Amino acid sequence: MKLKELRKKKKISQKDLAEYLHITQVQISKYELGKNEPDLETIKKLSKYFNVTIDYLLNEEEKDTILITRKDFETLKKSTEEITK
Repeated sequence: MKLKELRKKKKISQKDLAEYLHITQVQISKYELGKNEPDLETIKKLSKYFNVTIDYLLNEEEKDTILITRKDFETLKKSTEEITK
């Protein structure tokens, strides 16, 4: 699981993430060390919090995939259409 990597990128502590998830900091530490695995609801919350897919969160492989909002997608699409006219 890429939890520690994502948490460090976002510059948040285990304690802050634990508070968001309504669990203990010890539980976050266990997730990061691979001693425990989060349940499905926690995985969904983590995915949403870090704006990544569940697949990305659980896989160790790097993929050339990024997530953007629908609004950003529409803006990008419109800009691309204007450029190609």
